[in-house]
Amino acid sequence: MQSLGIHNPVTRAAPETKSEYHAFLAEELSQFFISRGLMARFGGTIALTDVYALFNRARGTELISPNDLLTVCGLLEPMGLGLILRKFPSGVYALQSASFRD
Repeated sequence: MQSLGIHNPVTRAAPETKSEYHAFLAEELSQFFISRGLMARFGGTIALTDVYALFNRARGTELISPNDLLTVCGLLEPMGLGLILRKFPSGVYALQSASFRD
């Protein structure tokens, strides 16, 4: 648990605006999943429910809401952070490596 943890998570108190909070959170999320090799371990795609569980577990007591996670995941591709939010025909959302191809 200690090795997966995020030692200094972004909080709503730090950024001045809500959009800055989401941008900082998007950077934290992408760094967490890419630098720890989680995207590769999961084959390039992780269901959003698993992303939510893993990311909140690593953040400890500074949990994020499901709505904030969905907003943040939508920012990943426009910000060029190496991850994209993908919606499958079944309606399932997943976080996918930008270099991953079907």
